Amino acid sequence: MEAEMVVKMLFDTHQVKRFSCIEFDPNAPYPVDADQPYSWKKWRGTRNIEKLSRRIYNRSLVVFKFEGEDIYLYKILGLGSKVKVEGGAVKHMRMLDFDDDDTNVDINKIKDIGLPRGIVLKTDNSYHYYGSDLVSEDGWKYWIQSLIRLGGKKQLFGSTYLPLCLERGYSTLRLFGYKDTSKQKTPVVVATI
Repeated sequence: MEAEMVVKMLFDTHQVKRFSCIEFDPNAPYPVDADQPYSWKKWRGTRNIEKLSRRIYNRSLVVFKFEGEDIYLYKILGLGSKVKVEGGAVKHMRMLDFDDDDTNVDINKIKDIGLPRGIVLKTDNSYHYYGSDLVSEDGWKYWIQSLIRLGGKKQLFGSTYLPLCLERGYSTLRLFGYKDTSKQKTPVVVATI
């Protein structure tokens, strides 16, 4: 199962009406700036979110040659953790991006940190996590802070990832991969917790 179906299940289960998202350049130095603005989009199903992602990518794509190599510049859709549910309340999805490049992350290490029930997906170079529940703003902040405290012991995240999420007030993950880019692989489910 791919990331968009995981999101569909979560949105349908929790009666999500609107979702937050950003456009970001995955080739820019990570992490994305703390002041990265997000926008709200109406949830109309996976086809709608796939079209939005494709439109962002196509509109931003620039290909040029440098020393005989094709260089791709582009932006992709980042799904934000903030969602609006039936009745208008703003909640957060539990979303994490594990840093496999520096820390040799594997499924067992992810399971060992005691995350709430959820789903783990494999990407090109890392893992993503979506929790099964939605939490309040305060609940989300408390959860991220607890992961920061755990971070030094387990080293599953880049050193700036969780503090950045806390500073900007939301997490973000990509849903789709694009051929000939640094993000070719669409995240796919590899485990449940």
